[in-house]
Amino acid sequence: MTGSLHINPLPNGDTEIVFEGNNAIVNDFELFFVFPSGRFTQIFGRDGTIIQDLEGNGRRVDVCPLLA
Repeated sequence: MTGSLHINPLPNGDTEIVFEGNNAIVNDFELFFVFPSGRFTQIFGRDGTIIQDLEGNGRRVDVCPLLA
């Protein structure tokens, strides 16, 4: 994967992660495996819970359904 990610602490204590380019995202807690291509963001709360699911512009391929 040739993409990058940026971790941005937010003033309220949450954390925003910005994915740019071609990435692979695996989340064991929510059980998803995604290949996003473009610019996507996701926000996590202080306790690690997902506040904002993966959102953005570009192409998103959910891999789990393809493997089933």
